[in-house]
Amino acid sequence: MEFVIGIDIGTTHCKAIAISPEGKLLQQWQSGYPTIQELEGQSEQEPELVFHAVLNLLKESCQAFKKDRKLIAVGFSAAMHSILAVDENGKPLTNAFTWADNRSEVYALKLKTEGKQDLLYPRTGVPIHPMLPLCKIIWMREKMADVFKRAKKFISLKEYVFFKLFGNYIVDYSIAAASGLFDIINLEWSNDALKEAGIDGSKLSKVVSTKYSETKLTDEYRKAIGISADIPFFIGGSDGCLANIGSGAVSEGEGAVTIGTSGAIRIVATKANPDPLQRLFNYPVEKDLYVCGGPVNNGGIVIKWFAENFLSRNISSTDDFNWLMEEAGKVNPGANGLLFLPFLLGERAPYWDSSLRASFTGLDINHRKEHMIRAVVEGVCFGLCSVMKATETSYGSIKTLYASGGFTQSKLWMQILADILGKTIHIAGEGDASARGAAVLALYANGNINDLRVAKEMVVDQFMIQPNKSNHELYLKQFMRFEEMAAKIK
Repeated sequence: MEFVIGIDIGTTHCKAIAISPEGKLLQQWQSGYPTIQELEGQSEQEPELVFHAVLNLLKESCQAFKKDRKLIAVGFSAAMHSILAVDENGKPLTNAFTWADNRSEVYALKLKTEGKQDLLYPRTGVPIHPMLPLCKIIWMREKMADVFKRAKKFISLKEYVFFKLFGNYIVDYSIAAASGLFDIINLEWSNDALKEAGIDGSKLSKVVSTKYSETKLTDEYRKAIGISADIPFFIGGSDGCLANIGSGAVSEGEGAVTIGTSGAIRIVATKANPDPLQRLFNYPVEKDLYVCGGPVNNGGIVIKWFAENFLSRNISSTDDFNWLMEEAGKVNPGANGLLFLPFLLGERAPYWDSSLRASFTGLDINHRKEHMIRAVVEGVCFGLCSVMKATETSYGSIKTLYASGGFTQSKLWMQILADILGKTIHIAGEGDASARGAAVLALYANGNINDLRVAKEMVVDQFMIQPNKSNHELYLKQFMRFEEMAAKIK
């Protein structure tokens, strides 16, 4: 009897999942950590807090089945675009700046106005945006000159975790690609991007395959976790790429949709294929497996913002979340003409404009709080619809979507999304998709399965949502208004 562990280092939580080699969910855990947002545009996390959350989950999950099952592998997933500077001893010189930190906005805009995106995008496969470590390194160079000068390396949170555990600086293809510094065609650091950042490759980690593993834990952490054997720790990939694998969206015509704090729609491809209009990302998982699509800044965080600030509700509470969805369910599709553009944090795909801002439009005296709740939920879904339309334009029709993330708790929200997108949506009921994807990739890298497409057979559907045709037709008209208003704001 064996088991494998998947760890996902997320934006607000670290999650762990244990599955059998056949894909059966055995147990799952999570541990949270705060995000520092005291200044305008700031979004930081303390690397040591994140590391100890990972360490505690490793200890708990590795020991969970010690008497009954043998641990054979550990795989890792992590949120994209985090970056911190470390000194020659690996000690952080900064907190980790997350994808949501927008303080490098002026440098992202400068790269665009100078036409550098046309030079970089065909090779890096990711649009210029303040989320990118590329832009954040330029910002550090200009605004934190002493830190920039002292920095031995610029690394992501997952790289920090691996350095602490094994003493090596390594980064997988997909996290490297999310930096804006990586050549996705040749699978190496991009000289053009490095030049813009003002660094050379020695300031970054060694790039390795997502199947790369380390086995020699430092004595301190081997003891802390309680592992005696040389268990392979596979570096894995990014949360977005692994959510496709973990939700079963691994074949042509299938897409994955995720709504957590942010959101995304992604498909898989066999080669890099940058979008001619530069709206979408291309991230390599392996040499013949790429994940293409687009992320939105404004997912569940928008619902959280509205609930806390206008309704005094906490959507982390099941009762409050259910109440919120019940209120939205009292209102007909389209919220009686009320439209919400959810750009509280600017927006990534397909607009790539951090200066976009949110707004209600069409508000009149007949609208009540339940109309506003419904409009906010619909607005998040319209944002994802914009990404889906761009993805289909560049990469072909998406016939079926596989959903993951906290929003799948609500059948109403899922129905609204299905009606707006006009797609059948499958909801997997077993564990966090990114953590599961990390575990499945570890099984593949470990030789327990010979094809990542087997991931589909390991996913158990909790339920399936079919779009309502009349609602979809109504939402198409509302979506046209959404795109018109977004263009005007932009």
